[in-house]
Amino acid sequence: MKRIVLIIIVFLVSTIILTAGEKIYGELGVNLLLPSDSNYKEIYGNSVMMPDVEIGYVINEKISVYGGLGYISKRGTTVGELKVDTKTARSYLDFGIVCGIYNSNKLSIKIKSGISYIMSKEEAMEEEVSSNTLGFRGELEGNYSINKNIFTGLKIGYIYGKDRVEDMDIKLGGVKIGLLLGYRF
Repeated sequence: MKRIVLIIIVFLVSTIILTAGEKIYGELGVNLLLPSDSNYKEIYGNSVMMPDVEIGYVINEKISVYGGLGYISKRGTTVGELKVDTKTARSYLDFGIVCGIYNSNKLSIKIKSGISYIMSKEEAMEEEVSSNTLGFRGELEGNYSINKNIFTGLKIGYIYGKDRVEDMDIKLGGVKIGLLLGYRF
């Protein structure tokens, strides 16, 4: 069943890209996420690498819509007397709108905002704790066009998400700083 769903999604995305002309773009990014949860930072460190992929559709010169996926996976060790190995994995599924605030032949500056569906899982001592919650994402992005189709850029933003797991409030976002490489189809 998963294979059929994946085939349908690939078919639909391919059809949209092939028929949309220059209205579709894709971005691959590598980001540094600075987590906002202090307990998370104690176990996994003050920063986590987060690759992401984004696809967007240009509505007009100033407005686009996008969908994206970011992923984190990291191992850590609990603090205190009992040192326990832990593992975390988080996925950020984002949908939103892009507003262009400056655009020239080579340089563009955009503001992105949207919702982020955050799926989190942590494993320690053969136990697994999962969380799924809805959050928000805001981002400022600056792009430089290398040619008509290829562009690169810098982005800085914030992901906000929180949940309550086993009587404990957890923050699932933080400051995000990244580099990207994009392609206009």
